[in-house]
Amino acid sequence: MTGPRRSTVLLVVAALGLAASCGIQPDETPRRLTVSTTTTVPRPTTTSGNTATALYVTRNGTVVPVTRELPDQQARTVLDALVRLRPPDVGVKGATNAVPTGTEVLSANRTSARSGSTLAVDLSGRFDRVVGPSRQLAVAQLVMTATGLPGIQKVRFSIDGKPVTVPTPTKGDAAEVTACDVRSLLADPDAPDSAGLSARSAARLTERSDALEASCS
Repeated sequence: MTGPRRSTVLLVVAALGLAASCGIQPDETPRRLTVSTTTTVPRPTTTSGNTATALYVTRNGTVVPVTRELPDQQARTVLDALVRLRPPDVGVKGATNAVPTGTEVLSANRTSARSGSTLAVDLSGRFDRVVGPSRQLAVAQLVMTATGLPGIQKVRFSIDGKPVTVPTPTKGDAAEVTACDVRSLLADPDAPDSAGLSARSAARLTERSDALEASCS
């Protein structure tokens, strides 16, 4: 037997001996290798983008919209952004927030019906610090902001879990409030009070005013 061939035979014999010593028995006949066909599919990635949303603030005894980019249009997200908005972050000269500083949105839950959803908003006790005409404006801010979201028609309020009535310019203290109930507090798009809004906010004000004129008559 030649040198290279003899070396090959010796290597095969050594390999068989090693396999035997490890408890691995050689097959008498060749067997087909099983090739895995499993494919790992990567999970789809989700992306989130900000959405332009109207938050209503007060200016000269009326409410006007300002546009903010928010991560979503969930009612809790939007109302959280509203109660935390403070001058000069409002961005409109002379505009402010009638909702008292420190007010928290404890919950914002929808109840659906054929006529649309009612949003039950629970606010912290700080909200009770606003009284008189300013309280009516604060209610109008919250109602206009909430009913500007898809599907929400009415808003109910509670303070620290206790249901309360809130003042409106059309029907006095009310347990449920619609945008029509506070429509008279919305700024006139053609009045000087609406001057100074961004083009996008001015367009939203005109659109909302026109929609309420059609639906509240």
